Amino acid sequence: MSQFPLEIWEWIIILACTNDGTAGSSLSAVCHSFRRATAPHRYFCIGLKSLSSALKFAELLRRTSREDITVRHLFITNDPRHRRPVEDLQPVECAATAMTRGRRVLHRLLPHSVTRFFHKKFCGRRPRKWSLSNTTVQTDATSPLMIEAIRFILYRVSPTLETLSLSIDFDQLEHIPSLPHLTDLTLTLRTAWPRVMGSVFRRLPPLPSLRRLDLLGVDCLDPPDRILLDSVTYLPQLTHICLPVIRNNNFQAVALTLGPTMTRIEAKKRETSVSACPPLWVLVQADPWDTKGGSTWHEKNDLWMPRGTWSEGIRTFRECAKDHDWLRLHQRRVPVDICVSEQESHWMDRLTDGEGCWGLDGNPRTFGAL
Repeated sequence: MSQFPLEIWEWIIILACTNDGTAGSSLSAVCHSFRRATAPHRYFCIGLKSLSSALKFAELLRRTSREDITVRHLFITNDPRHRRPVEDLQPVECAATAMTRGRRVLHRLLPHSVTRFFHKKFCGRRPRKWSLSNTTVQTDATSPLMIEAIRFILYRVSPTLETLSLSIDFDQLEHIPSLPHLTDLTLTLRTAWPRVMGSVFRRLPPLPSLRRLDLLGVDCLDPPDRILLDSVTYLPQLTHICLPVIRNNNFQAVALTLGPTMTRIEAKKRETSVSACPPLWVLVQADPWDTKGGSTWHEKNDLWMPRGTWSEGIRTFRECAKDHDWLRLHQRRVPVDICVSEQESHWMDRLTDGEGCWGLDGNPRTFGAL
């Protein structure tokens, strides 16, 4: 181990320790050299995907002082699909995932035929199918133990936490502590009824350092002007925001209000100093569209929409993207609801200095294309 620089081992340890803390504990038991090397980074990145892992890590935090455990990146979900892939789960490689730094380098160096071969060989496998118990889903998602464990974990790691990715029922979390150093927040809120985003913003703790907010997986009733204006009000230091995914139920509202809202925000930014109110990048993603019947357009797994309405909305989106430099539009190839691991992969990409969902290149000419 002494033959390699300590910096290399630090990155290996950081990327290896992304579960509930058991990987870091196992590495520290290998030898004294590994124990010394893993000490500062043993719990650098923590990913909790079930009630058992959340309780296990909460117990570890309870038995250990804050000075001995430093958590900077945290991913929490109670989505049961992370443990049992659902029947209709499709390959994640079709999702709008960003490439890591290593993949970007290989993509540039290797010929296209080689990259296509490896993509088919390692990413084209059929997903496994598992049976999903509704009892297990409801118990884990609404368990008071899960809610209390998440609240306790956030309280203990709040002084050092920098990135947080949550895929839970946020309305059940009250009295979340202030996160003074948090710069990146991703929220996925999955419930039976869509939310009003104002209630979510009001429940957020003080986030003075927050720069990036991802709301792609949020089901909400608010038009984009309400979300963007509330984000500027509650989070004035925000530099990047990803709006909830575009579906048929919010297609017209987004198309009609996005352009005027961007104009209002840009004017408000110009009125203040750049240091006090930085420019706001807005990312918009749309679920894939499909044709059926020849005369109407519809979104997969969504409501029906007339062809004329769809065409007019697409034209409005493209004109809006040309008029506003801070706006990025992206057409997805797979609906966001079935991309189980996309949020986690974006979180991992940010850990390796990647851009996550912010690395997607918007192209208004292909937005809405079949």
